Amino acid sequence: MTTMLEKMAKRLEDRKPQRDNSIYAVWGLKTGGSTVIRFLPYNDPITGAFWAERVLLNMTFGDPLDDSKVVTFKAPCREMYVPEEKCPILGPVRALYDQEKELRNAGATKDADYLKKIAGVHWKKPTYYYQGFIVKSGFVEDALPENPIRVFPLNKELHQTIYASIFEREEDPFLSLPTGEFTMDDIAAIMDDTADDSVLEKLDGFNFIVKKGKRGDYAEYIKGSSWATNNVATLDEEQVIALHTHGMHDLQKRLPDRPSDEAYEVLTEMMEVSIKRMTDDDNGVWRKEWEDHGFKPFRPKDKKATTDSGGTEAAAADKPAGGASAGNSMSKLRKARGAQAAEAPAEAASEEVVEVVEADEPTAEAEEKAPKAASPLSERIRKRVATSASA
Repeated sequence: MTTMLEKMAKRLEDRKPQRDNSIYAVWGLKTGGSTVIRFLPYNDPITGAFWAERVLLNMTFGDPLDDSKVVTFKAPCREMYVPEEKCPILGPVRALYDQEKELRNAGATKDADYLKKIAGVHWKKPTYYYQGFIVKSGFVEDALPENPIRVFPLNKELHQTIYASIFEREEDPFLSLPTGEFTMDDIAAIMDDTADDSVLEKLDGFNFIVKKGKRGDYAEYIKGSSWATNNVATLDEEQVIALHTHGMHDLQKRLPDRPSDEAYEVLTEMMEVSIKRMTDDDNGVWRKEWEDHGFKPFRPKDKKATTDSGGTEAAAADKPAGGASAGNSMSKLRKARGAQAAEAPAEAASEEVVEVVEADEPTAEAEEKAPKAASPLSERIRKRVATSASA
């Protein structure tokens, strides 16, 4: 093969879309199955924690190509980039919650319930990205990546379970991060064989056991998911070498690019149209000019997927008898109210629920019991690391 042909072949190979096999699909568990994970102390620049948060806002519109279908769009919430700033796209949604409260106070319960349902469909949908090693997988994967450091996109329910188990433990609270508290500089020192015992102790942490249960028709992860605090999980030599070889993932790359201020103005308009489609006599059709700003709608392929995300069609079927504007009380509110809105209630943020595949893996209760004292790293790690470094 000539040099030119080889270069062309390489360029074509590089242009092929690469499958992201760093993702470990926790939802691949079957009900009753579990997976054991060793999370890593990634330092996220925005959350300040060992996870990154992706927050999207769902919108639906009439399909301009087929008025019997809808198209969808997920907008990046500004609060995912600047937590202290309120996202302008959520302005119309917060206004809905204000209206819902006023209707409820006025005794218009059915109208209030309908508005709350519509606001919930448009509220924040978070995904939390963690990273770490798979200690024991609850299912067989088709292909294992070369890099054993995996990325875990977790839903709100499981994330809150992890958060509460670290920072809200009333009994036996954690005195240090259960991920260990080492840095990549510490890993480098271990590889150079210059690390003292205080550095090695930073590798001590605990495994986290994810167990999938079922609540009604949906998956749930609260019951059974916990830290295996009966055994200290010190990183072994293979894991230390993997960290030195590959480094930690930049979880910020899991977030979409931050839109400009001009783009947020367009996105806010899009949110208003999506809401009007459900609360007024408005078709809420996707507008071609939005695509000039780089926004593209998503068209579900199958008929079943053409209903609105989050149960919007069901909500539409429950509209009050007063019509698309939700009755006279809604009409009065529109005339009487301005656009200012208070913060939406916490329950508005609906959970991502994922369905899932099988395994009979150990639960936290099944973990072998051992003293809770920190386990010292053996000389085997030092020797293995030194051998690898000199290879």
